[in-house]
Amino acid sequence: WQNKKIIIVFDGVLSHASIKVNGKPASDSYQSGFYQFSADITSLVRSDEPNLLEVSVTNPAGGDRSKYHDYVGSGDIFAPVYLKIVPETHIQRVAIDAKGNGNLIMQVISQNTQPTQLIEVEIQDLKGAIVGSPFSVNAGDHVELKNKLSMIKSWNPENPQLYQAVICIKDNATTLHTIK
Repeated sequence: WQNKKIIIVFDGVLSHASIKVNGKPASDSYQSGFYQFSADITSLVRSDEPNLLEVSVTNPAGGDRSKYHDYVGSGDIFAPVYLKIVPETHIQRVAIDAKGNGNLIMQVISQNTQPTQLIEVEIQDLKGAIVGSPFSVNAGDHVELKNKLSMIKSWNPENPQLYQAVICIKDNATTLHTIK
């Protein structure tokens, strides 16, 4: 994990979580509920000895319930927790708005990109065949890509057509990070 970022991801905690790694806070307390949250713990992890992860979960009962909107008496980690290891320059998350007519709008949130790098998108069918031409924009921490895909077949229950987006950060011919 040398020269990589270590992100701890919680897919669901009800409702407040405080995270410590080796006795040091990983971040502020999270109010999660049914939302995923994560914390960069790179600077807290030791590579030369065992690490200690502490997660304190609370669900405040009583008082102003409109502030918390949670079930009284419930408080736990109810979904997977995992480590995500990513390069320094990486794609954090993506939002895709794909229409049946082939119009595609994609927001890509990344970290530590440079303006000379590119965010490139390639649309594939589920067998990996490329649909249309790849398209790209200059990299930034929050970019929007738009494209009209003319070779898209519409989905229906009798003949479902599914596609995947392969999104990468490129620096000249070098691919720095890729997600599907």
